Amino acid sequence: MDYNESLKIAFEAIKNAENSNKLERERKNESDKIIKSNTAIIEHNKSMISALMKENGVVSDKTDFATFTIKSSPPSVIVRDVDKVPDDFVKVKRDPDKNKIKQFLTDNGSCDWAEWDDYKEILMIKENVK
Repeated sequence: MDYNESLKIAFEAIKNAENSNKLERERKNESDKIIKSNTAIIEHNKSMISALMKENGVVSDKTDFATFTIKSSPPSVIVRDVDKVPDDFVKVKRDPDKNKIKQFLTDNGSCDWAEWDDYKEILMIKENVK
């Protein structure tokens, strides 16, 4: 197989895979919409069942098709102003500023806490339009 044939075969494989990815993303978007709709239906019907049980003074009920039980969950915390939360109650995540580190390495050469990663080649492909 010659050079051009090899390039063309690899290029066609890339195009096919990209098209497949595009279709899968579209399917995923459609699936996400269906899941969102189904979740709304589930929550609506759970609210209806809960209201019906409360209206009838029922906390737990076993039927021939399902068992229903209303339980209270512990309260969750709502933070009104994150800036007022004392430091003892804050998780701190160290997030290195890679741009500053790049500049430091450029200016200073090296250090014991950071290093340059190997260069990575990137192949750019632009399809010729006929």
